[in-house]
Amino acid sequence: ATVILDGLYKGINDCTSQKKAVELLNLILPYAYESRARRIYEGITAARRQGKYEVFKKLLSTLNSADVKDYIAYNLDFAVAEKADEKDKLSALRAVLEVDEGNAKALNLLLDIQIANEEYENARQTLENILKFSKNPDKEVSRILNKHSKKAKTIKALAFCKNVMQYYAGDLVDLKNAILMLGFKALSCTAFDKALEFFNLVLSVDGEEKDAYWGIALAKIHATSEKNVLLVDTPLASVPEYTKYLTLVDEGRLEACMELTKKQEAEIKERARLAEEIKKSQERRAEENRKTQERYAETKRIAEEKAKETAKKEKKARGKKTASLIGSIILTAIGMAGCGSCWSFDLDMDAGLRLVLGFIGGVVFILGLIWMGGALAASQDDDNND
Repeated sequence: ATVILDGLYKGINDCTSQKKAVELLNLILPYAYESRARRIYEGITAARRQGKYEVFKKLLSTLNSADVKDYIAYNLDFAVAEKADEKDKLSALRAVLEVDEGNAKALNLLLDIQIANEEYENARQTLENILKFSKNPDKEVSRILNKHSKKAKTIKALAFCKNVMQYYAGDLVDLKNAILMLGFKALSCTAFDKALEFFNLVLSVDGEEKDAYWGIALAKIHATSEKNVLLVDTPLASVPEYTKYLTLVDEGRLEACMELTKKQEAEIKERARLAEEIKKSQERRAEENRKTQERYAETKRIAEEKAKETAKKEKKARGKKTASLIGSIILTAIGMAGCGSCWSFDLDMDAGLRLVLGFIGGVVFILGLIWMGGALAASQDDDNND
């Protein structure tokens, strides 16, 4: 039976499904045998290492009231397991705090998770609990501030760290390094106003802190770091705090700052020169565009005038052709009327006169037809050209 149970415990450790592993535990946990305690410990260790919280929790249920210290220790170990999900880590920490609400390690691990997730309101409550159960609250504030000031990467994180300082009852000079770090973190976030607040706070407790003057100089020219100085157009040398900073540094740093100042001034001049060139180039292009538009407008105006003149001439020509066609039609009609009248026997007319009128009418008729043919031919040519 011992061999069988040992094999089942080993199978639980190798099982990939937590649900099946828990089902196996429900079958074998009621049995007591010589190596049971050792197998349970091995199972807890394996579940913690593998991040299997349901198996871990089931195995913890075998502990009795005398094993509270082990229960807390196991949960704290699970809360830092690499493969454990954050949700399960939080469950393990809550399990600890249910039996020991002032457990410092659990509270600090919980605080780390809350800050990482930017749950700052919850983090504030956890911080107050840490201080509530601490024998030395100022030491805790200092430790927490030193730790999280180095990790602050957002405006909210900076605000939380600033809030942590309010719980410190001692001399702020003890927090000088952490506050300086917050100032430089604020610079990296481009939160220049907040950076000035932190640096000025340092100077309020140590008026000769050179790094605070350096930070103020960077904040005033809106540079996020020393490397960023060369990209800024406000001269570093124009800031009074920079001048003060130079009086506090050693000779090596002074030479480096002088070189940095020269490089920045050269970069500013070069950018100004390039900006002027770009401005002139843009002005030239604008002038060229203006002239091009003027030429285009003039060309368009001339083309429109020509088009109007052409249309006018064409209209006039069409009028002449229409009049010519109408005239030819009228002339043809007169010729036809003349020819018709000379052959009308209703008219009392001498035969010779009749003959003369018939001849004249025929000539007029023929001329009208010729005229009409020319007019029609001209109109057809115009239609073909169109």
